[in-house]
Amino acid sequence: MSADTIVDEDGDVHGTLLHASGVTTFGEGEQDGHYLPLKLDEAYDGKEITVKRDGVVRADKIKDLDWLLYVPDKNVKFTFETAEDGVFLTITFNGATLAA
Repeated sequence: MSADTIVDEDGDVHGTLLHASGVTTFGEGEQDGHYLPLKLDEAYDGKEITVKRDGVVRADKIKDLDWLLYVPDKNVKFTFETAEDGVFLTITFNGATLAA
């Protein structure tokens, strides 16, 4: 991620996501590509969070504020939700550049 990368108040990412290789946090097929590190607000500390990528659950009931999102293309959409709050964050990449 470049220094100019931000997530605006509507959840759209702006700036450049750099290409990375050999990221072993993810399964096969997701170890090379673009990633967005994200830290959630302290208000969600200790809450069980479900993350969906394009409507498919990617992580379920995880109690963590630090996330690394695999971004396969600019059309992907992530939603973060809790049982108490429902969807509290939607991340899109309309304003992002995916570097080669």
